[in-house]
Amino acid sequence: MKKSIFIIFLTLAFTAGLEAQNSMEQAKQETSTFLKSLSTTVNAENYKMFGFSSPEDVGQLEAGQVFASSIIPLDRLKKYEGGDVKSLITNVNRVSCTVINRQTQHTVGLVDLEREKDRFVVKGFANSDLSNALGRINKELLKQNFSIVRVPSLNTNFGSFTDADNKMKFVSLQNSSSLHSEIGEIQPAEDFLKRLVPMANEYNGLPW
Repeated sequence: MKKSIFIIFLTLAFTAGLEAQNSMEQAKQETSTFLKSLSTTVNAENYKMFGFSSPEDVGQLEAGQVFASSIIPLDRLKKYEGGDVKSLITNVNRVSCTVINRQTQHTVGLVDLEREKDRFVVKGFANSDLSNALGRINKELLKQNFSIVRVPSLNTNFGSFTDADNKMKFVSLQNSSSLHSEIGEIQPAEDFLKRLVPMANEYNGLPW
């Protein structure tokens, strides 16, 4: 009986992993399609608006890695007193795909996608500080169960992964005097969030 349950568990885990892999591949394909369409939009008059150095840059873009993207709502963060971090994180059915310049192999942008029914839809593209930060952190981290966690109200972003002891760690994706951190710095997720709580309680803008 125990052996049968174990086999069922392994089968379910394998199926879930396969579905996640297929989902990420779908998101990457949608990003590639978007980048091809972008090449017909960018020209000599508007390339700066898209964050490019020249209109030719768009022809060098390709989809990179896809990461799950979740958020921490402000109301939950305000009540955080330490401990379990996973309970704060909300799945919003979004992923982010890095955009690579195939000539330089630098990360030059980020495409945000949202799952709608059975497909991913592009919701945004930016040559942002976040994409630059992802290009600067240790590449070995990106091979793990890496995801992006955002605190939208505070304009704060972290990379997230689980270490060998099953502890959630955050990677700073910005230089922040408030968090006393630099891009690429790794700390327990709990430590970073405790520093954000006072900022969350002082925030009086939009709830997200």
